[in-house]
Amino acid sequence: MTYKTHELEQAALQAIKTRKLLFIEDVVACLLCSKPTFYQHKLNELDSIKDAISFNRIETKLKIREKLFESDNPIALIASYKLVANNDELDRLTTNRQTPRLPEGNKPMVVTFSLNPNKENDIVRNKLLTTSGSLDDSAVDGELLDDD
Repeated sequence: MTYKTHELEQAALQAIKTRKLLFIEDVVACLLCSKPTFYQHKLNELDSIKDAISFNRIETKLKIREKLFESDNPIALIASYKLVANNDELDRLTTNRQTPRLPEGNKPMVVTFSLNPNKENDIVRNKLLTTSGSLDDSAVDGELLDDD
């Protein structure tokens, strides 16, 4: 069957409006045409369809926020507070914060890789910097060795 782009666009806009669709894949599923036909007509690139989906998303977000703000549920209150909190407040609310830190005086591991291991000068070596800044040869050829 031959489809006209304008007719498919109108059908897509109608489906977005009546079914309150939020994703382009949902629009494709609601139309009579196949997925390849939808993309061949470049309906996914039309501003009218993008705007209609965007409008539905914004409306949905507003409704959810309104319900969160009006709720007496402590979890909903924390979620709504996180939405409006500044970075410092959000940082204080976060309970599983992980900040990567090295112990005092330790240096990061330096890893060098070779793209051509056949060359004599290009041997793959992992070296661990000690606190003095010198290289420790306990890590060689990609394996960490125990100090025992």
